[in-house]
Amino acid sequence: MRVMIMEKMRKLTTEQTQKMIFYGLVVFLFILPIPQFFGPDNVKAIGVQTTMLNLFLLFFCVVLVIEAANKRIIFKGFKKLGLAEKCVLGLILVGSFSVIISKDKMIALYGTELQGEGLISLLAYYMLFYITTILENKLYRQKLLHLFLLLGSIVSIIGVMQFTGIYEFSDMFPGMACVPMRNPNFYGGFSVLFTGAAMGGFYLYRNESEVTHPYSKWNRLVWYIFILFGYAACICSDSSLVYAGLIMQLLLYLFLKLVTKSKDFVSFFSLVAGLLVLILVFDTIRDGKVMAQIMSVSHQVEEGGSIFADGVGSGRMLAWKNIITLLPEYGLFGCGIEQLGPLYIERFHTLGGYFDKAHNEYLNLWITEGVFAVVLYLMFLFALFFPGITRFWEKGEVTTSGSVAKDEVAMIALFAFFGYIAQAFFSISVVQVAPYFWIVCGLLYSRKRS
Repeated sequence: MRVMIMEKMRKLTTEQTQKMIFYGLVVFLFILPIPQFFGPDNVKAIGVQTTMLNLFLLFFCVVLVIEAANKRIIFKGFKKLGLAEKCVLGLILVGSFSVIISKDKMIALYGTELQGEGLISLLAYYMLFYITTILENKLYRQKLLHLFLLLGSIVSIIGVMQFTGIYEFSDMFPGMACVPMRNPNFYGGFSVLFTGAAMGGFYLYRNESEVTHPYSKWNRLVWYIFILFGYAACICSDSSLVYAGLIMQLLLYLFLKLVTKSKDFVSFFSLVAGLLVLILVFDTIRDGKVMAQIMSVSHQVEEGGSIFADGVGSGRMLAWKNIITLLPEYGLFGCGIEQLGPLYIERFHTLGGYFDKAHNEYLNLWITEGVFAVVLYLMFLFALFFPGITRFWEKGEVTTSGSVAKDEVAMIALFAFFGYIAQAFFSISVVQVAPYFWIVCGLLYSRKRS
């Protein structure tokens, strides 16, 4: 009797903890963008957002302690951890070492005023990933994805209002979608995540007779509308990098159709057609601005005479070439978290331009935290992507009713994940967007499979 009572109490506490995690993530999803609405003072907004990350880092640490106390998390040794978890632990160790060797340890710890992405913010990202992986309640996982789609739709509408001139939420980037992500490129990065989640749901829609589907009440038209919202947000960001993410998501969609021997290629062409139609619509509204932005990279190549010309990618090529020259000196251990800006000024001030980040997440990680960090991060991405994509051609688990069930939330998250890591070749990690990516990683990761 005593054992039964203790087990019942433990189960109740576990359910309560799952609820705490869910509501904590929901609150975080919706309050993180709010500071960017209050005026053009981005420095204050970034400070508030960084503080939010720190507070939620503390909150999730408390949740983990509760989970550990209830024996939901039992540390069985390093060898028992999944590859992704091992990589995150490695990134924490490398990041801590990077703070120690940094010239300005306070900035390495807390981040700069303009970025706010020091070690504490990175720890918050890792905690968001880990806490999302232990959100095992299927209903909560579905609701979290639903709410992310709702947030993406709201952000999309706000972006369209800015791009079309209906209402400018900020005077920093007139005629571009930037609020509530601070910058058009950051807004584009978030939009790629949102579009990927919608595209994953569109791909997975099946008849209830074939699969136990959590979104069976949402037909393909609903998912397609979400995709159109995502496309609109990407286009209104007026950023070229979003198309790298969208193209990779579309290629993933086509690849999965081919591998699974699906005959439903009409859906793929409908995705391409929807994107092209929206490009033409917004291009007409803005008198050719959209196509001019899409073609801007090719024009920069023509002007520079080479794809490696300094002006290609709005100066990204110049930044990459200069930063690569620093790798022989700093490639092993890095120059320190958030230390690239001062180093760039010191070494390249005579060449003009200023870059406090490499505008390539992988190169930026290499130059700031060293080769061990970038290898660990790439292994982490592999540990998520490979098990994630194999879900699509595996049979899944047979339920008690005899139907086939798969972790469809994780399968949907794969599309968002894949688009983001593609656009990351031309973008930077920021506190406005990165937390959403790490939550997506948590939804994609599977402890059982790893």
